[in-house]
Amino acid sequence: MNAQKALQALRAGYNRFVDNNQNHKSKSLLFSQQFAEAQHPKAVIVSCSDSRVPPELIFDAGFGELFTIRTAGNVVSDYDLASIEYAVVNLEVRLIIIMGHSSCGAICAAVEDSPSDSVHLTCLKEAIQPVIKEGMSIDEVAIAHTEDIARSLTKRSHTLESIEDLVITSCFYRLDTGEMSWGLR
Repeated sequence: MNAQKALQALRAGYNRFVDNNQNHKSKSLLFSQQFAEAQHPKAVIVSCSDSRVPPELIFDAGFGELFTIRTAGNVVSDYDLASIEYAVVNLEVRLIIIMGHSSCGAICAAVEDSPSDSVHLTCLKEAIQPVIKEGMSIDEVAIAHTEDIARSLTKRSHTLESIEDLVITSCFYRLDTGEMSWGLR
């Protein structure tokens, strides 16, 4: 599936989610067994680990439809980047979406920059902090961070840079309203 068709399918899934008209047939055990031998996801979704933003539900996607990578604050480590490259090269996925969201705890931690005994949490905050500018709200930082990740993927990966028909974009989900802003990049 090319990137534009995949994006249309995800937007349609999101619209079903918003309209509370989800397609549940693709979420059964019987349906999942069809993917025992191979997978052909429409898109890679890099999303926050926050339990309030499950991409499969928000995009009304079932088994085999999304290659999802979830990390706090959607920070993309080298391991995550390798997973993205795997999906693009081996599964021929041509759409990558970086999905940020409002009220993100990892973004709050980076903005507040309170001391932490955790080396790993400190690394997470340091990955987010370069986009922070004086006076930005938590959500503005989250949007800037999401856009920065989308822009930086091809700079960080020669593999992704070499795929001519690859589309990388971003979106931002508002927890309080369910509104999705698309194509922030």
